[in-house]
Amino acid sequence: MIDLSNDFAEGVSKIQTWRNRYNSKEYPHKILINIMYRAYTTDMVWDEFESGMMPKFSSFQESVVYVVKRYGTLAVEKVNSNLLNWLQNNPGKWVGNCCYQFMEEVATDAEKSRKNLDMMEKSYLHHLLNDKMVLYFIAMRQAGETEAKAIERLTNFQVEMIAKLDYGSTKRMFAELITERFLENKGIKIM
Repeated sequence: MIDLSNDFAEGVSKIQTWRNRYNSKEYPHKILINIMYRAYTTDMVWDEFESGMMPKFSSFQESVVYVVKRYGTLAVEKVNSNLLNWLQNNPGKWVGNCCYQFMEEVATDAEKSRKNLDMMEKSYLHHLLNDKMVLYFIAMRQAGETEAKAIERLTNFQVEMIAKLDYGSTKRMFAELITERFLENKGIKIM
């Protein structure tokens, strides 16, 4: 099973940095932009994986290094300069179970509501961990594992594959199998 502790610590650290850097009106929107940034980038990595554009590897370690590096490259080359235009021109688009238009309402409410701000922070951690699991899954597959075996190795759950996975369904599956439980063990309940 994959250990999400470092990924969780990374997310908490970013939240703490943003809390100190942004005022109460900017902060919830910074969280949302980062959720969408990660979703768009992970979606691009998924598309490359699905289309067979990624190399195969002999080990998970080599594969995960490649996948994480590819994520970073796509983020810099494609998402950085386009994200705000994508969000402005198509705010209702769902990407990796995230919809900017829907979440923007919560972010606006979070400017004045601690409850909604907590929800934004929890959502950030939830999506961060789920997207990391998607990247680990892709790395496991590129290292030669079947879908079912990759899921089992990452979560310790045996699953029967009954439908073709896409980015959104893979993200939901990992939420149900591992990340929601991990967050609950950290005292974070996702609604």
